[in-house]
Amino acid sequence: MSEKLKHWAKHYFTFRKAFFNEGYEIQETGEGLLLKHKAHEERVVCVDQLSELNKIKAGVIVTPNTKENVDFLAKNWERFLIPDLRIIFVNLELPNSKWIIAPFVHNKVCDRSNIKKSLETLSLMMKE
Repeated sequence: MSEKLKHWAKHYFTFRKAFFNEGYEIQETGEGLLLKHKAHEERVVCVDQLSELNKIKAGVIVTPNTKENVDFLAKNWERFLIPDLRIIFVNLELPNSKWIIAPFVHNKVCDRSNIKKSLETLSLMMKE
C-alpha cells in the first residue's frame, strides 16, 4: 500500500466527516483506516492493486483508477458482490478525481453481460 493512497483516503474521510457532519473517529491501521462509528466499525483498505487482496474484509476499498484494477474487478466480479462494500477508484494526480462503485448494488441494476464495458466507461469518464 502506498502512503499517498492512505493519505488520500484519510483526507477524503476527514472531509466527508466534516461536510456531512458524520460522527465517527478515524484511526490509521497498517492496511488503511478504521472508521469508528457509534454503532459499528468500518474498515478502509488501501491497495495499489486489487489483485493484492486475498480476502475482502473491508467495507471500503481504496485503489488507483488503473486499467489493471478495472480489468481485475470485471474478471473477478463475483468475488466483490458483498453487501455494503464500496470501492473507490482514485486518480492521485488530480484532486477530487474519483469514482465509487458498490458492486452488490450495481449487480442488481446492470446488465451482467456488459459489466466490463460498464466499468471501463466509468473509469474513462474520470480521466476526461
